Amino acid sequence: MKTIKIVKKGKPEKLKLEASPIPIPGENDVLIKVVAAGVNFADILARQGLYPEAPKVPFIPGYEVAGIIEDTGEKITRFKKGDRVVALTNFGGYAEFVSTPSILVRHLPEDKSFEEAAGLPVNFTTAYHSLYNTGSFTKGNRVLIQAAAGGVGLAAVQLCKIMECEIFGTASSIEKITFLKNIGVHHPINYFTCDFEEEILKITKNEKLDIILDSIGGKFIAKELRLLRGHGRIVNLGIASISGKGKLKILIELLKSKRVHPIKLLTSSKGFYGVNIRKIWEFRPDLGKVTFDNIMKLYTKGKIKPIISRVFSLEEAAKAHSFMENRKNIGKIILKV
Repeated sequence: MKTIKIVKKGKPEKLKLEASPIPIPGENDVLIKVVAAGVNFADILARQGLYPEAPKVPFIPGYEVAGIIEDTGEKITRFKKGDRVVALTNFGGYAEFVSTPSILVRHLPEDKSFEEAAGLPVNFTTAYHSLYNTGSFTKGNRVLIQAAAGGVGLAAVQLCKIMECEIFGTASSIEKITFLKNIGVHHPINYFTCDFEEEILKITKNEKLDIILDSIGGKFIAKELRLLRGHGRIVNLGIASISGKGKLKILIELLKSKRVHPIKLLTSSKGFYGVNIRKIWEFRPDLGKVTFDNIMKLYTKGKIKPIISRVFSLEEAAKAHSFMENRKNIGKIILKV
């Protein structure tokens, strides 16, 4: 089968098209013929050697796919050959076939396209878990979504709109700011041209926020802590601020990060929560299952929808990575297999 492998840590050119054997599903797994695969920022970090849980090179990246069941393990009764599905994968998604545990797989309705569905699992389960499972999430909450025009950001925007939240969303270009305004973000803020902390306090007349979703990290955290009111929380989803930087610059960026002291969190009644959706499935599969089920219900009813920025062919994986790395995407990047 055709695969894309990270053959060496480094630039997008380290992604190579190679042939590999078709995997054999275990007794609790299904084999999926991949039609489309989602590209995530974790794939970028893995390629750069900045993702601690990535396998040793060479390996096939990719955390989510949509496709058709090709084969099933002997204990599988919920799926059969020919079923249309969407799934999470533990790496291996950039390929013609992938084997994954059946608990990570859901049936895909006939009216949903594979390309669209491939953008659903990682971003929407991450956003849903971050909002609903890390603390209270109620109607009218004031929510700041950093990098709101990315995959997780746009997923969070849709979930916040369902809950009638007041949404603050940051982005890095005029084009993205305009897009966020058009999809219903109440307060789009360009963090390249203004201080988002000052801008938010000006808008709210010094009122503070309930939830902050942060996928950037670094020096943003100190500002975010000041923006939280009591019972508020920061949910940290990533560290995009270190992407593409050398070891010295990464160290400098990490040193800029605010040290979160537990006593200060206690006395101010604020929270700081880290989310790695892979770890949720590893340690709390029951929670992961409910989250994925709830996302699929919302998707089936048309309440949420992945916003696709661009579709590349599998062979164009390096171009897809460059597109994301240069922050050109508004929404999800997909590989068509």
